[in-house]
Amino acid sequence: AEQLAQAFVQQYYNTFDQNRAGLAGLYQPHSKLSFEGQLFTGSQEIGNKLTSLKINQCKHEMTTVDVQDNRPLGAGQGILVFVTGNIYMDSANPVKFAQTFLLHEAVPNSGQWYVLNDIFRLNYG
Repeated sequence: AEQLAQAFVQQYYNTFDQNRAGLAGLYQPHSKLSFEGQLFTGSQEIGNKLTSLKINQCKHEMTTVDVQDNRPLGAGQGILVFVTGNIYMDSANPVKFAQTFLLHEAVPNSGQWYVLNDIFRLNYG
């Protein structure tokens, strides 16, 4: 679970920083994103939100990645991932962020994972 989560967050933030439109494929129609307190549902709505962000250049720098594997609890369980770090947006000073993902396997033992739940917050101050 640890390796899967590390690989996922690397892919997620590289895609976010280079091609935000590519993130929509990591979500499903029933996925949910809470972005700064606003709720978005489904890959299309989530993709639209992420591509509409008014950021020209962006770089994520992860500080911590915590992982909890819930798969031993039975079918339908996922992997919880909590990330903290800094975002550099349009050459401005970095802003701290926290993001939580619940990764879910599309079909048990398929190795195909998607984001079921995603909660994102900037930490000002």
